[in-house]
Amino acid sequence: MRFLTVLFCVVCTLFLVACGDESVKLDNVVLVKSLDNTQTVSIYLGTDQDYLELSLKADQIKSGNKIKTENASLSDGLTATATWSGSTYFSSSKHPTFTSCTIESIDAGNKKALLKIAAKLVEPRSEKFWEAKEQSIEITGKHFDELTRLATL
Repeated sequence: MRFLTVLFCVVCTLFLVACGDESVKLDNVVLVKSLDNTQTVSIYLGTDQDYLELSLKADQIKSGNKIKTENASLSDGLTATATWSGSTYFSSSKHPTFTSCTIESIDAGNKKALLKIAAKLVEPRSEKFWEAKEQSIEITGKHFDELTRLATL
């Protein structure tokens, strides 16, 4: 009987770990790149190995603009993918996923943009979720130049 109790506890623990959400802090801008041919801007947040990639249309880069997509809807032009701890996470039409980006401010004189981002993505095979709760991101210097290069401010 004791063996069954221990086995049950181990199985429950593994289930909770496999189904648990992973919430992360994204406080480092790794790269910002503009793609002329598609008029999009991609923002990479995290580290070289573990990062969130946000892509949005260049014409959406305006102070006060709020963009949100849910369940893989591309109608708002915002997409996200996270590569984290060796897994890749996506938006999904079959799971409760979302991505949001608010351009809080753009200060061209000081080359500084403040964004608020949040995302909940899923790894489709394991159905494990990855989440970055809403947080502020500051983009400055050369990253700011690349962020605004295609935008009409």
